[in-house]
Formats: sequence, C-alpha cells, structure tokens
Amino acid sequence: MDRVKEFRARWGLTQQEVSAMLGVKQPAWHTWETGKREVPEYVVKEMAFFERLSKREQDKELRCVREG
Repeated sequence: MDRVKEFRARWGLTQQEVSAMLGVKQPAWHTWETGKREVPEYVVKEMAFFERLSKREQDKELRCVREG
C-alpha cells in the first residue's frame, strides 16, 4: 500500500496519470493505494522498471502521460 502511494507521490502524478502510465485502471490503483487489495506482481515489476529508467527516459515517459 505505502509503496504505491510513495511511487505516485515521488513522481508527482495523479492516480489517473500513474494508472495510464502503467496500463491499469484508476479504480484499481485506488484500491491498492488504500490497501483494499494487494498490488499484483506485474504492477510491482512495472514500477521497478520505471525506477530503473534513465532520467531522460523517465522525463519522456512522464511528458507522454501528462500530454495524453
């Protein structure tokens, strides 16, 4: 629960933006962030993948998400 909320906060994303970036629905993200459901392993892996990207790649991904 805390790690998904911290991940989103670290990147300054809304739930809608982080959901779009990771290819999940926003209501699902909300349930993980509030601890109502466990975060699926594939989402944990996607978050870890994003963290390993270079700063340039992260910025590009964030720009794409924010610009739609």
